[in-house]
Amino acid sequence: MRGTLTLVFVDFGGKARNGSQESSKGKTDGKLS
Repeated sequence: MRGTLTLVFVDFGGKARNGSQESSKGKTDGKLS
């Protein structure tokens, strides 16, 4: 149970960071364009 919660937390954190990076890239590309 504890291991599952840890994996879910890590996976969620990774998705959140990836989403933020993609949003930043999109905004930067828009400004450059």
